[in-house]
Amino acid sequence: MLPEMLSWLSVSMAQPPAWRGVQHVPPELQTRGKLQGAPPCLKSFKKQGRGRDACWHLASYRGKPIDIDVLLQLDQNPAEPCSKLMIVRSQPPVLSQPKVGTNSAIATKWCKAGHMLLACEEQASALRGMFVREDLRGQRLSKLFLAIWLRMCKIAGVTPCTRTINKPLLSLSLASFGFTPTNSRGHLVEVTTARRYRDCTAGKPAPSARTAYVRTDFEVNLASAYMVDAATEEMLRHGDLKLAGGPPEFRQALTLRGGFSITTSQQRVPHTFLAPSIVDARAASSDLLESLQRRIAAVNNGAGRRYRVITLVGFLNVHNEPGDPWCTNNVVEQLDHGTIVESIREDGVW
Repeated sequence: MLPEMLSWLSVSMAQPPAWRGVQHVPPELQTRGKLQGAPPCLKSFKKQGRGRDACWHLASYRGKPIDIDVLLQLDQNPAEPCSKLMIVRSQPPVLSQPKVGTNSAIATKWCKAGHMLLACEEQASALRGMFVREDLRGQRLSKLFLAIWLRMCKIAGVTPCTRTINKPLLSLSLASFGFTPTNSRGHLVEVTTARRYRDCTAGKPAPSARTAYVRTDFEVNLASAYMVDAATEEMLRHGDLKLAGGPPEFRQALTLRGGFSITTSQQRVPHTFLAPSIVDARAASSDLLESLQRRIAAVNNGAGRRYRVITLVGFLNVHNEPGDPWCTNNVVEQLDHGTIVESIREDGVW
């Protein structure tokens, strides 16, 4: 078993990170040998550190419960493009000097508050996991981290979603923002002090207990889009969030794509909340409201009322316009006795 694990590890270390494979390189640069360095999609953000410790400053938050900065660090995952959002306390980092007689670079030590692991899809940003430092737990920091990530997704015009979530507390935080499980066979567990699914108590949760779904992905659907937006605004109103870029820059950072090619105004992704896989919730709600108002007006004019035909002669004439009920020149139909009809509009006795 150990030799197999070492073999897999050596193969993984030999493979380049997956984010390099999704970079759009112009033809004139493809013949210049192996490209090195950071991806061009992050060139708009301030870089800090060197080598694998390098990170890019995306945002800063000043307010309750703590002041933090958000840094993006590249993930060396060879299977899919991934990144890490490092959440650090807003204080100068500590620079550790290299050992004497070595060529090691100066290392940057941040005062970390936690991190978020993201998978970078072409049209979505998928949460893979989250960590909050133990001595900082109990301050709703997981919800603050989620709110900052969701605001970035909104600015970037990418769809927020998750990979399989096995932590009940993280699942509970996602549900409070309006995320819904996608796997109908996900496990419903009782929310306790358990950190992962394997630590949860077996058996059916108590009726009065807090519950959460684990072993499932989560998504935001059209019905919960407003809830996500409202929960994000509520969480961020306790402080001041400043982003270090605009929609194009954050779209490139969260997808790890773009940066080489020139983007025209016609090619830019519109600044919507959930794009492009989810319809704009506000536009849909406006259309729904207009439709309901038209329906109310029609009902007030008699639409939808049902009547039963009662006649002494066995039938009832249907005229093409209101007028003399005894006129036979404009009869277009006859209804039998007992027929049920539904009104589309009423005009007086007609």
